[in-house]
Amino acid sequence: MEVENEIEKQDEIKRPWLLSILCVVFFVHSAILAMLFLSSIFFNTWLTEVINNFNENNSFGNSRVLFFSMIGFLLYGASFIGTWYLWHLKKKGLYILSISVFSILLFTYIIGADSLINAVIYIILLLFLALFYGKIN
Repeated sequence: MEVENEIEKQDEIKRPWLLSILCVVFFVHSAILAMLFLSSIFFNTWLTEVINNFNENNSFGNSRVLFFSMIGFLLYGASFIGTWYLWHLKKKGLYILSISVFSILLFTYIIGADSLINAVIYIILLLFLALFYGKIN
């Protein structure tokens, strides 16, 4: 009985189309990057060799590349989970997504792979999502 009431309640609350589009963008982005980082965990040895072949100045070890891959997988996985909650119009989804996006930006800044364009795009997308804060439960 409670499940039916929950389904009816969700049917009554319509998700705005712009929020749906933003969620799809974050779903696709988060899923692709999480899968790439997950595959880099499994192919860690090969990836370390490729990185070291193209980077003559620094010699990266397997553990350093594995750590980077695990952090990336966790951050983009959290972004995917936050988007899933946001898709279901839960406020904690916006919080999880915001924390993961800012953590991603901070992590890329720490490792020296930051980009101003990347940061601006992420922040603009989060601001668009914040416009729907009142419509989220």
